[in-house]
Amino acid sequence: MFDTWILSATNRLVWKCISHFVDKRTLKGRMIRSRRVKRRMPRAKLRDAIRHALAIFEHFDPETEALFLGSSHTVYGIAPEVFQSVRAWNAGYNSGDFKIAYYTYQAVRQQWPKRPGQAVVISDDFWMVSHQIEFTPEFYQAVLVSHFTGMPYESDFLIGVHHRYVGRKIVRYRGKGLSEQILNARGFIAGLAATAKENRPGVTEARVKGHCKRAHFQPEGLKYLKALMDLVSEDGREIVFLRFPVREDYLAALDALQDDVWAPGDSLRAGKPLLDCFRMPFPQTYWADADHFTEEGARAFSAWLEPKLQALLQTFRQQGCK
Repeated sequence: MFDTWILSATNRLVWKCISHFVDKRTLKGRMIRSRRVKRRMPRAKLRDAIRHALAIFEHFDPETEALFLGSSHTVYGIAPEVFQSVRAWNAGYNSGDFKIAYYTYQAVRQQWPKRPGQAVVISDDFWMVSHQIEFTPEFYQAVLVSHFTGMPYESDFLIGVHHRYVGRKIVRYRGKGLSEQILNARGFIAGLAATAKENRPGVTEARVKGHCKRAHFQPEGLKYLKALMDLVSEDGREIVFLRFPVREDYLAALDALQDDVWAPGDSLRAGKPLLDCFRMPFPQTYWADADHFTEEGARAFSAWLEPKLQALLQTFRQQGCK
């Protein structure tokens, strides 16, 4: 009952009044707004996120050859069931960051026998060097990963009620079981479609500016990327960076800013395989918004990507046999 009050509209109103006295640019201000003022994650979205996490951590395929990690570009952009020759698993998260990727891999590797020719493919989003999902409205994804992996929070401030809430939801959906459709999707969350809200005039430009601004914040995520890369190497696997395509208007807005957004992560990316598809054109019907595929687009991109990935895996196998 107490948790219900904390998550109620009335309680949000109280915290909204409090938030006016806290600088929204500070971490505490951001946490107040995300953990108390903002509404809970929409029910359907949270349901999909929990099922996705259950599939990753409790139904992972030990025969996997390529594990995909990263942001929403991964989770909505890679459809492993499309692959004909490569066994893959999608363990990306909506608004995911390098910390979540690291703790996810740390947990999954316990279920993944080591074999030659395995790879971890991480989405190469330029803003991820400083992105911290825990301090955004999508912090529920971090709560999910914390439940399954023991990942510590950067701050426990106002998080307890959400941790308990998500925990109850996990128990509920685990009890219901996962459908064959969800298991066969191998982590891909299908059904993303274009919406008028995300495609209004000016939305893309604002999104690009936000991404670029974030790319030059304190690069807190790089320590987790380095830790992930070290763990992957320790396991005898290869890390591969995947730069997802974006729509033409995203490219135009980014080019207009003339900002070298890739520079903050260049030092860790150097010398590692990069599948650079950033400027690869796709039909307009394949886009849900300026940088996310629809389900149709994701399946088409996955089919195009597989032979490139297969060639890399074959190279890794040959190198491992020398």
